[in-house]
Amino acid sequence: MNAFTIRLPCSCTVECMAHGTRLDNTSIAILTKVNELVERHGINPCDVVITLADEPDGRTCMRFESPPSTAGSLDKFMRVLSMLGLSEHKLELVSSDQELFTILQTAASRTPEAHGRRRL
Repeated sequence: MNAFTIRLPCSCTVECMAHGTRLDNTSIAILTKVNELVERHGINPCDVVITLADEPDGRTCMRFESPPSTAGSLDKFMRVLSMLGLSEHKLELVSSDQELFTILQTAASRTPEAHGRRRL
């Protein structure tokens, strides 16, 4: 499938069977869009941990592993979860890559850019 192999810190390849993770343009697109969404809510993407993993049925699981630690950011984080139909008790979305991207794209388009930030 791949013409080359990427080594990850866990010594696995691009499609890590032990950890169920992968690194490809589709997963990067999804993670970029979710980073945009949290940033639009005034959260530094480095303050949260969001992972993608392949499910046995071929779908992708996007999981919010770690919320931000400050109270103000935590409130904003809960708003992000709510926009995605999630809660503090349901921290993952499982769907096709295209559906995940569309869900994130729709949520980001409904959220104004954070003040003080301007993309060039």
